[in-house]
This record gives sequence, C-alpha cells and structure tokens, in this order.
Amino acid sequence: MISSRLSGFMIVMASMQSKKCKNLYFAGEVLDIDAITGGYNLQAAWSTGFLAGQLK
Repeated sequence: MISSRLSGFMIVMASMQSKKCKNLYFAGEVLDIDAITGGYNLQAAWSTGFLAGQLK
C-alpha cells in the first residue's frame, strides 16, 4: 500500500498535468482525494482520467 499521494498544489487541475514535469499527467487513486466512501472514489477516478486524456 502506498500512503503518499499528490496534492492539488502539484497539479494543474484543469488538465491534471504536473506543474513540475511537462507532459506528465495524473488521475484516479494517485491523487489526494478523500470521499465519504472511505477514499475509494470511482467518480473522481473517471473524471480525472477524462481530464487527463483531453488533448489541447
């Protein structure tokens, strides 16, 4: 189990891109998102995956 996650301060939330490493994107459980379901949040995984997959 990995306990360290990425905070929102390290990511451009509109694209899920790393602020420190260009063309590196994050989604799902690697992000520091907690939910009332105990931290496992399918909607957050799907939504961040969708954002990370958008090409501009």
